[in-house]
Amino acid sequence: MKKTIFLMTVCLLLLFLVAPAAAHELWIEVEYKETAKQLRVDVSWGHLRDYFDPVKIENLSLFVRYPDGQVAELPLEEAGVQGRAFVTPRGEGEYLFWAKREPGTFTPGDGITRLSIHSAKTAYILGNGPATSSQPTDLPFEIIPSADIGTISPGYFSGKVLFEGEPLPDAVVVAYGPDEASVSAETAAGGSFKLNLPSAGKWLVKATFLVDEEGKLGEVDYARISRTSTLLFTLAEEAAIVPPAAPAPADVEATADEANGVNTLTILSFLVGLLLGAAAVFFYFSFVRNNLAGSKRTNQG
Repeated sequence: MKKTIFLMTVCLLLLFLVAPAAAHELWIEVEYKETAKQLRVDVSWGHLRDYFDPVKIENLSLFVRYPDGQVAELPLEEAGVQGRAFVTPRGEGEYLFWAKREPGTFTPGDGITRLSIHSAKTAYILGNGPATSSQPTDLPFEIIPSADIGTISPGYFSGKVLFEGEPLPDAVVVAYGPDEASVSAETAAGGSFKLNLPSAGKWLVKATFLVDEEGKLGEVDYARISRTSTLLFTLAEEAAIVPPAAPAPADVEATADEANGVNTLTILSFLVGLLLGAAAVFFYFSFVRNNLAGSKRTNQG
């Protein structure tokens, strides 16, 4: 019995240790710091839902594309287990961030050593202005949404996976959302995919692609190349509502006529209600007076 418990404990520990090794991913989160008037950009390594592993900032590079289209590399500093950078906004619009991690090697449970290449993207919207998240970056492997991130609401999310600028078929795309939600798909011949993201909240969309290709990194031989890229964004309850354009002069006249008609109908309804109310009060008091008179005659008789 003790031997069985010991073996079960060892198996659980192995699962606990092996699962994280196979689930690592890179992702970026951005927060606007009101006091400093800056965007704080955090680059994390691990698994968004479960754990963080320390990042080595010397193995990371982080870039920003400003709303005006200018691109700059950002200096990173260590912040606990994360890499961190700060950006002073240059105006309103969408700030697109992407990060690359230096390739590394790992050997999963199948015993086949892989070259692991990771990248990540996210966007932060500051006010109204230009948006470029539906346009490619210089990442060799990335997810391109069909529409700019700020316009996406719960429902079907579509996009493409590109490898070296070309659509990539047969890539696996998985989205992780609120309340442990998870949906997946494979890219079609044109690199396109569609996922149903049913709820508002934070979603991490991850694309992976594995190929058999031998090589050597340092002193380590590998037999496969594993590429992973993430796109992190938050779905609002509803997409942004665009105010309607001012009506044409003819429409203004029609609107005024409709308003006059509504006002006239409202007045007539009020008068009819007032007359009906007065009639009801009159009949009520007449009924009461007649009953009193009848009671008086009965008493006199």
